[in-house]
Amino acid sequence: MAVTQDEQMLINELRKYERALAKETRRADNLLSRSQKLGATPYLTARPKAYQFNFSFVPGDFTAITQTLSISEGKKFACHAISSSLSIVGQATVDTNPGGAPIYAAGQIANVTAGYSTSETGEGPSNRQRFFDFFWRLRDASGDNDFQDVEQPSVMMCSGHDSPLYFPVCWNISAGSLVEMEIIPFNSANPSTATNTDGLTNIRAYNMIVKLWGEEYL
Repeated sequence: MAVTQDEQMLINELRKYERALAKETRRADNLLSRSQKLGATPYLTARPKAYQFNFSFVPGDFTAITQTLSISEGKKFACHAISSSLSIVGQATVDTNPGGAPIYAAGQIANVTAGYSTSETGEGPSNRQRFFDFFWRLRDASGDNDFQDVEQPSVMMCSGHDSPLYFPVCWNISAGSLVEMEIIPFNSANPSTATNTDGLTNIRAYNMIVKLWGEEYL
């Protein structure tokens, strides 16, 4: 079947766009490869990811604790922020619901989340820093970079009532790397004397979760 002049023009135009698309695809692949070598995150292939450290401290004990976690094999991690959550485990002194639900009866073992605040009264520094405070260090134990291998005060890892600590640039961690976190207590109220403002006494433990927030990619 003979092709008309108009049809031939359409075919030629289509081939022209196909060649242009192939050229731009090769250019995009090249840019992606170069950006990965420079440590940039290929966001088109990334998905949200969080890694978690778990610490538990005995009241009155100032022994530093180090935890290590492993980044997934075959997947790099771009870390954008770090946050922490501290809970105090003790015995409820009155019928109360410290920090909200659940409701604890007097004498029950209660687990209360203690947060930061700009207020000097109520839930805030009186619930967290007055009873448990610490320095922290974070490093890439596999040797890629130290990141923050210098002791930092707890408030530099703001969380609770305030925002997490967001990094000015993402911390790119290689697949399979070991990340090491050290918590160094300098204030740990003794269970026989500490009474939490939310109605806790006989404090048994200070439990802390530290999370690294970001995305993982191939």
